[in-house]
Parts: sequence; structure tokens; C-alpha cells
Amino acid sequence: MSNKTGIRSKSISNIKILASSKSFLEGGKWIVNEDIHELLYGRTWKAKMKKRNLDPDYYEEEYGFNKRYVVHFPKDSKDKLQLTSADLMEDAGRKAILESGLKKKDISLVIAVSTTSHRYTTSLGAIVAGRLGLKCASFEMKAGCSSGIYALVTASQLAQATKGNVLIVSGETLSRVASGHFFYAAGDGGAAVILSYTPNKNCGIQSCYLDSDGSYSEKMGVPGTLPPTREAFEKNKYFFQSSGDINSFIESKWKEIPKLLYKNANISSSQIKLLIPHQVNNRLIEVCRKAAKISPDKVINKVGEYANCGQASILIALNDAIKEERISNGDYFLLCAVGGGLAWGGILWRY
Repeated sequence: MSNKTGIRSKSISNIKILASSKSFLEGGKWIVNEDIHELLYGRTWKAKMKKRNLDPDYYEEEYGFNKRYVVHFPKDSKDKLQLTSADLMEDAGRKAILESGLKKKDISLVIAVSTTSHRYTTSLGAIVAGRLGLKCASFEMKAGCSSGIYALVTASQLAQATKGNVLIVSGETLSRVASGHFFYAAGDGGAAVILSYTPNKNCGIQSCYLDSDGSYSEKMGVPGTLPPTREAFEKNKYFFQSSGDINSFIESKWKEIPKLLYKNANISSSQIKLLIPHQVNNRLIEVCRKAAKISPDKVINKVGEYANCGQASILIALNDAIKEERISNGDYFLLCAVGGGLAWGGILWRY
């Protein structure tokens, strides 16, 4: 393989997933495609879409989007205070700590990941740690939709080095920056995972890969600068935008990640119990599945249930894989993600 960029590691051992959780807090709402049809085309959306030769089932059939949780929906009342990414992180973090059986003093680090922070400066790590009553190191990290991968690698390194417990909290409120047809893809949600040191040297990361290419940074994301300006608002620059000319590059990275992970760990696809990709859409999940040489029954796909929850999607999917008992002690599984930045990465983990 010609590409030699990025960070690659063969092993970050002695790490176990002690607890996991997800959050879809009361205060948001669940919407389906028909709600978005009505938002975009009005109450007579069926007639209007038919007149424009638009297929109401297109986004579900082409990409898998059907249902999603949102904290913001333009036609709803603005009287109540809307939930933030920190609210979802706090809820998920609290659940994970309770499940772990750890005391608050046992958490040595909080890593918060989000692409939709509600604060300019203060770290979401500090905000959420404070809300949870944790007195420990904390920080926020952002690497687009691959942020969860970056956080898992970083947390594993620090948990191994300190023989401690690291809490990753993830929250996304993409509905705040969604407009037009992006509403079909966007979902909100939170998740958390606690990584802990274990004497079992077989547990943890067997192979990982992190990379990015900043020359594409203007091609995907919210282009408006902070603090907001009237001119940028008038040009709708505070809503998510994506350029179609990056699709082939993104697809190439989805294909590349599994191959690199196998090669680094000297493990074949036949040994993999489960593929957990970033829940971007059905089409790209299928690209990743084929590259990983994994059968369809060994893939976590929650796109129809949650849509694309940004970087939170991979930790939500990881939680579902654990709670649904789709991975057991000793199993190998893959985590893969590509997103804004552009940044991408993957992990081959032994549970």
C-alpha cells in the first residue's frame, strides 16, 4: 500500500471496556422522514413532492435514514431551553459510572468529544467532569466524525500508562447546524465508555491507525467563523455544508482502514467477530464491509434507528454491540470512521 502517512500502532494492551452507555435524553424528540418532508414542503408534501418528481422514500432506500433523535427542530416552539451536547454527555457519563461500579475518585481522566460544542472556550471535558462531580484531569478533543476513534486510542494509552480508569463522554447536536436536506442525515445523541487497566495483556487494541488531510478542511463542515458575523449568517454559513468532489477520497479511506488494521496486527478477516463503523449511511458502511471482507450479519448498522449522529455514532454503536451481546470476551472487532477534517482512523480491538 503506497500511503505511509498517519500514526500506526500494533498494540496498546491491558485495556478493557469496563462500562458503556448511550443518551437520548427526554427533552429532545424522535422524528421520522415524513416529519422532514412536512418541514421542507409543507402539509401537502405528498402532492408537492410528486409534482417535483421527488421520491419520499429516497433517503431511506438510498442511505438508510428513517428515524432520528433531535434536540432542535425548526418548526417547534422555542420557549423551552434546548439540550446541548454537554447535557447528553453528562447523562451518558453518569450512566457509565453507575454501571462500572467505580467511585468518582477512581476516574483519573475525562475526555470529551464533540463537533458541536455550545461553548467557545471552556473545555467540554471540564464542564462535564464538573457536572459529574469528578476531580480529575480533563480535556476536549475534536477530529470530526473520527473523534471517537482518536479518543479511544488516546484513552487506551493513558489508562495503560497510569493503570487507571478513563471516561470518554461523547455528545452531538447536529440538528442545531442542519438545514435543508441535511436534516434527513442528521441525528443527535450521546454516549460514554470507561476504559480501564487490566492485568490481562490480551485485552485492548491490537492495531490502530489515525490520519488526516487538512487540505480538505474547507470541503466539509460549518464554514462560519466565530464570533458570528451578520454577513456569514445571511449567507447561511452556520449550517453544515459538504462538497461532492470529496466523495471519492472519502470512499478510498473507508476501503483503506480495514486493510491497514489487518496488516498491522497480522490478523485475517476470518478472525473478526464484528465490524462497528461510524454510522454515516448504508452506502459507505457497505463500502467498509466489503473492504473488511466481513459478512453482512457481522456488521452493526443502526442508521435506520438513529441516522448519522456524527462522531457520537460509533460509541453509540459500540454500546449497542456490547448491550446486545454481539461481542464476548476474547472476540476481535473493528472500529472504523471517516469524517470532517478530513480525518479518519480505525481500531482492531480484542474484547
